[in-house]
Amino acid sequence: MRAASTPSPDGPDDGPYDGPYDGPLHDPVGGALRGHHASYAVSAGSAVRYHPDVAPFAALAPDPGPGDWADLAQLLGPGGGAALIAPPPLPDGWSELMSFRGLRMVAPDARALRVTSDDLDATTLHPDRDGQEVADLVRRTEPGPFGPRTMELGRFLGVRQDGQLVALAGERMHPLGWTEISAVCTDPSARGQGLATRLVAAVTAGIHARGEGAFLHVLETNTAAVRVYE
Repeated sequence: MRAASTPSPDGPDDGPYDGPYDGPLHDPVGGALRGHHASYAVSAGSAVRYHPDVAPFAALAPDPGPGDWADLAQLLGPGGGAALIAPPPLPDGWSELMSFRGLRMVAPDARALRVTSDDLDATTLHPDRDGQEVADLVRRTEPGPFGPRTMELGRFLGVRQDGQLVALAGERMHPLGWTEISAVCTDPSARGQGLATRLVAAVTAGIHARGEGAFLHVLETNTAAVRVYE
């Protein structure tokens, strides 16, 4: 995953994603924004991005040429930035703001999980009713990009203890046939109870119940989270 900004001195670049998924998971951002999440898309020519209040991700056309990068520059505006998942090398005039090496993990068959939201006493969280609590927990735990409207993208489950929201997990990108699990976080006061593991399993079970595959992204260096997801 890399974050890129519009023209300034050029910076380092990497090659494109070369993982085993040649279908919707090869470009989950573009697939979601041109499909299930089209209502959240803002586009210019071949470039597309989530509305900034929803998520920071943008997508280019496959094997983008100068015209495609010009479309993205128009979409972001002067000095604007967006997060790109495994983009091709940046052209002259673009700079890399930050870079993260991540893993893409895919869930096993739902029958192997044997967990539902009922097993956790987890509740479905709603933006209007629970949005402020969710925002507060996200600020305390920093699970990754999360905007004012991120909860609109899918189902979110949370666990409360003594009336306080202490853990949550939800859905984000939705390319054809797949749903991404995101915003997995637990308050420090409730860690060590297995809440994240069980919430991820519960969200995954819900995704599989719709006949879709579940996947997520995690920083390679976040070994504790990798163990949870494994």
